[in-house]
Amino acid sequence: MGVPTVSAGRILDNGEAHVSNMDSLDFSGLIKTYNVDQMTPDSAGTATAYLCGVKGRANTLGVNAAVVKRDCSNIQGNTVDSVLEKAKQSGKSVGIVTTTYMQHASPAAAYSKTAYRGWYSDKSMAEDEDLINDDCEDISMQLFKASPNIDVIFGGGKKYLEERNDGNNFTQAWIEDEQVNIVFNKDELEKIDLADGKRLIGFFSDSHLEYELDRLSKTNQPSLEKMTEVAIKKLSANPNGYYLFVEGGKIDHGHHAATPFRALHEWIAFDKAVGKAIELTNKNETLISVSADHSHVFTFGGYAPRGASLFGLGADFVDTYDNESVFVIGYGNGPGFDDYLDVNIENGRIPDIKRTWPTAQQTDSETHAGEDVPIFASGPWAHLLTGVNEQTLVADVAEFALCIGNYANEEHCSSGEELARASIAIWLSIILYFH
Repeated sequence: MGVPTVSAGRILDNGEAHVSNMDSLDFSGLIKTYNVDQMTPDSAGTATAYLCGVKGRANTLGVNAAVVKRDCSNIQGNTVDSVLEKAKQSGKSVGIVTTTYMQHASPAAAYSKTAYRGWYSDKSMAEDEDLINDDCEDISMQLFKASPNIDVIFGGGKKYLEERNDGNNFTQAWIEDEQVNIVFNKDELEKIDLADGKRLIGFFSDSHLEYELDRLSKTNQPSLEKMTEVAIKKLSANPNGYYLFVEGGKIDHGHHAATPFRALHEWIAFDKAVGKAIELTNKNETLISVSADHSHVFTFGGYAPRGASLFGLGADFVDTYDNESVFVIGYGNGPGFDDYLDVNIENGRIPDIKRTWPTAQQTDSETHAGEDVPIFASGPWAHLLTGVNEQTLVADVAEFALCIGNYANEEHCSSGEELARASIAIWLSIILYFH
């Protein structure tokens, strides 16, 4: 979610002057997104930075830079604890909400330690010909083992819990666990008793959840807004506070496919989740931070007039070498170049807004971008997130506000002044495809 996505999403939602929910937060800044070994980052290394407070290498989760991609030989002694883990150790309730696999890079950094983000199950590891050392556990196994210490788990990726070489079926194990309420669709989620003291788990898809544009017509999946609402209501029952991580991961998928119509409608759905978090919390006691792990090579321009469609054409006075009109939206690379090569506007071939968009260079998947991403925040200590900062600061500020981890003994923790009862890290995560 780079600045262009925030701006374009706002315009699509309600016009250029619209103030989105994330815009309404009190403070804003910029976050540097590079990995230890990559200028343009991947989502695993960035998730480790903002969820654990340590920058790692690309494709690794919950470990420092001593661990190299696909090599687990050096993982002992080089793992790092996440804010979620520290919050739970301090007696707070914790939760994870995502529209992707629960095993995907961003949510997985909250609970797993691995040399490769693509090891969703033991089957994934067995099929990886580039695996150097298999001393790591697969991510689904780590999720199952961590689940007694996670109060709310909402997302997709159910197939990785069940289709395993070791014969385990973690979904069935949770069904049989008397301390767990597990749901599989929107109707079941809406009927759940949030006051019964049980952990709440929801797996709403074998794979990723559907795009918002398809969700209502094709599925019985809950919206990100609904999942966020239920999670906050469940976690806020703890008088000691809570930590919640919310990810709108399908924005990334829309951009990787060079389908801006889908990506920007995902942004709108995400902003509704931000609005729900604002509605359900007290700004005086809850730190809300909204950001991204990285940007995309997405932009918009073309001197479009005020009120024009983002998915239409720019101004006709823009000079081009072939005298063709320019589109408002553009991608630096992606799968759309070949589809529209040598196709001119006189042929009536304006791109279908729900399909792949023209790109400047053909690639199988549109890539991440390396520039800084915005962060928006409100609540106790939110002012610390202003300016230009390293991505690790997001985790540090959450710990500082919650008085956990390295900041458990700060002056404001003992005095009780300006203490954040809760921290909600609401993030747009940009996810790579694994085929």
